[in-house]
Amino acid sequence: MKTALIIVSLLVTFNWEAQAQDFEQECESRAKVEGANVQGEDPAWFFMKRELNHLAAGKFWEKDWTKVAVNKTDPTEHLLMFNDLLKAKGVQLIMVPVPAKAAIYPDKLAKSFSAGAAQPLKGYIDNLQAKGIKVLDIEPILNDLRAKSGGEGVDKLYCEQDSHFSPLTAEIIAALVKKEVENESWYQAQTKVPFKRSGKEKLTITGDQVGGFNPAPQAEVLTLTYAGKDVGGKIEPVPADKNSPVLLLGDSHTMVFTVSDMHCQAAGLQDQLQYELGFAIDRVSNKGSGIMQARKSLVLSRVRNESGFWDKKKVVIWVFSAREFTQSSDRMIKLPIEVPGK
Repeated sequence: MKTALIIVSLLVTFNWEAQAQDFEQECESRAKVEGANVQGEDPAWFFMKRELNHLAAGKFWEKDWTKVAVNKTDPTEHLLMFNDLLKAKGVQLIMVPVPAKAAIYPDKLAKSFSAGAAQPLKGYIDNLQAKGIKVLDIEPILNDLRAKSGGEGVDKLYCEQDSHFSPLTAEIIAALVKKEVENESWYQAQTKVPFKRSGKEKLTITGDQVGGFNPAPQAEVLTLTYAGKDVGGKIEPVPADKNSPVLLLGDSHTMVFTVSDMHCQAAGLQDQLQYELGFAIDRVSNKGSGIMQARKSLVLSRVRNESGFWDKKKVVIWVFSAREFTQSSDRMIKLPIEVPGK
């Protein structure tokens, strides 16, 4: 009986590995089309070529970085350096890599695949965790949500025609971050504000991935909840607070549904974090790279100009697309987190 179970387990593992390799080949093939984005076999869904190239690399952390990384650089030492510099300042880092859309919705890219077909990030995340970085691995949580709801999800976890996660995923991440910090003494001592969250509402958007496709797809409808200050029964956004102990750092996933030119305000990650934590947070965002450019903005635009910047901070929540592990074109340089004299 025990031998039979082992054989079954080996067969399941073999079949899954074969499916993962098939999916990697599918991503590589589909990424060869012209343009920055790819329309899925489900025509309502669009995927970024750079993310497909990232998924095509499979277990990238086990391969030659000069071949799998666009900038030919292993980012690990730079991630560790940032963590160590923050730790020396008494600041905790919580890293949140955002899985590629096709990793959660492989069936929308190609109907022959099902949820869980992509090689998970867990292997690389385990490496980072073992080296001391706190990482929130949201990929299995998102896959579980799809599985428990018959594959579709109660609400979409990613936008169909936009390169970002959905407002629902922003809520999920915010709740996970709250669990990470709620027992910390600094958090318990922080004055709380009773922010409000709306009921579920609908938002119609035209995503950033559909330009140039003919025929143009219909506008996408998202379900969301707004979070912020209750002003006469209407939820108004709460601005970022430079003096907050919490800093949200990263790429455009930290801006979508929060800044006015990215679909709406008061429904993004900053807003949901403020609702969960009970106070306004600080934010440094970049529409490009969350690994390099966001950190450059942090040092050059904020730390350099604000005396005692790190004295106010207790935690940095670092959110960026997981594709940047292999698809960033930025030259990786050793960045300090402070400027002499500041």
